[in-house]
Amino acid sequence: MPEYDLVIRGGTIVDGTGIPRYKADLAIKDGKVAKISGKINPHGAKEIDASGCIVAPGAVDLHTHYDAQLNWDPYASLSGWFGVTSLTIGECGFGFAPTRPEDRDLNMRMMNRIEAIPLESMRQGIRWDWETFPEYMDSLDRQGLGVNVGALLPFSPMRGYVLGMMPSRERTSVAEDELNRMKQILHESMKAGAFGFSFKNKMEDRPEDGFFMPSHVASEEEFRALAEVMSEFGVRHMGLTLGLGLTLEQRKAVRTLSADMARISGRGHPNRRGPGLGGVM
Repeated sequence: MPEYDLVIRGGTIVDGTGIPRYKADLAIKDGKVAKISGKINPHGAKEIDASGCIVAPGAVDLHTHYDAQLNWDPYASLSGWFGVTSLTIGECGFGFAPTRPEDRDLNMRMMNRIEAIPLESMRQGIRWDWETFPEYMDSLDRQGLGVNVGALLPFSPMRGYVLGMMPSRERTSVAEDELNRMKQILHESMKAGAFGFSFKNKMEDRPEDGFFMPSHVASEEEFRALAEVMSEFGVRHMGLTLGLGLTLEQRKAVRTLSADMARISGRGHPNRRGPGLGGVM
């Protein structure tokens, strides 16, 4: 009986530790790397000649906008072609769930304007067999995925789902029942497998009419309330995208808000490494 399930022979190992690449054989047993050696003598149940190829752990892409593309390309090309095996979607507080049917075209046009995803590709390729975030997750599961996906609940469509998409871009506060509904949506999304939630204060990113995104005008109360929901869960993520269009005072306010959210959620200080509130410039 073969000692290993798989032996990958003669490849160039890049193991992610920072040491120089090297040629070696690599053996897999029960789904784990069992041995790496210049020459592995026992045979595997299956063997692969990796001469001229890189053998490496799967790369993790922490910030993508494959929310639409995964509908027609479950391998997230080109990322999946070049070693990315895990990625996140729902970044920058924008995505496609939750979305009411009447807001689908508006959300696609905003994704086209802000993230340069071709509008016609979305119109032809998105199934739209969901409305809520859990239904979106179920849709991806039914389709099947060729990469591991950590899906964040995007703040802007979620606020639009509660207030109406156009009012959500204008109103700077919410009523108590509206805030409770937002908290409920995040809680339901987390229970359904969300990796966390995301929002943005990058003022340069605007819809095609030049007006604000929902996350641009939302009150700090809303973000702190969502951080409370996050405190109920374990290691998950809150993502904030910033830009250059903020004044010094606005940046100070965002920093204070970020520290508050990290504290409320129990995720530590936002400037420390590890689980917490991530920032993207």
